[in-house]
Amino acid sequence: MIYDQSWRVGLGTTLTPPLIERLSGLDNIVSLKYGSPNLIKDMPVVIDRFADRFAFIDNSLGFTSVSSHMHGATGYISGPVTWWPEFELSFFDLMERGRYAEADRWHARLAPYMAWHHGEHWKSGRYVFDAAVVKASLEYVGLHGGPVRPPFRALDAGEKAELWETIEGIGLERPAHAAA
Repeated sequence: MIYDQSWRVGLGTTLTPPLIERLSGLDNIVSLKYGSPNLIKDMPVVIDRFADRFAFIDNSLGFTSVSSHMHGATGYISGPVTWWPEFELSFFDLMERGRYAEADRWHARLAPYMAWHHGEHWKSGRYVFDAAVVKASLEYVGLHGGPVRPPFRALDAGEKAELWETIEGIGLERPAHAAA
C-alpha cells in the first residue's frame, strides 16, 4: 500500500495522477490510501480510472468517502469506528447498498465531533493531537486507548467533558459500564 500524505507540504508525498499512472506499472502495489481536501478535483477521475487496478482507501476521515465509494473506492479511514463501530458500519452499509444521499446525511451527523480533529475547539492555545480526541472518545465508551505519546498531551478534564457532551449530542449515550 502506498499512503498519500499530501497535507505534509514540501515533502513531495502527493499522489498525483501522473505518479499513480507510474505506480500502476508496479505489480507489488495493490492499494492506495488516497485523498485529502486538496485532491478532491483529481480523486473522482483517478479512482474511476484505476479502481480495477488498486484497492482505494479514502483518506479523508469520511469527508469524501461517499464520493470516493461512488467512483470505486473500497474503504475509508475513520476515527469514530474505534469507539462507535455501529455508526460506521451503518454508514458503510448505506454506501454498499448505493444509498449515497442517505449515507452522506448519516455521516454529516459527525460534523460536531470532527470539529475536534480540526482545531475548532482549541481554547487553551495548545495543539490537541487527533489521537488524544480518539483516546478520550474511547474512554467515553469504557475502552482504554492508552496514553497520548509525547510531545502531545491528553485532553484535560474540562476538554473531555466538552467532547463527551459533543458525543452525546450526535446521538451516542454513554454506556452504563463506562460511567465512573
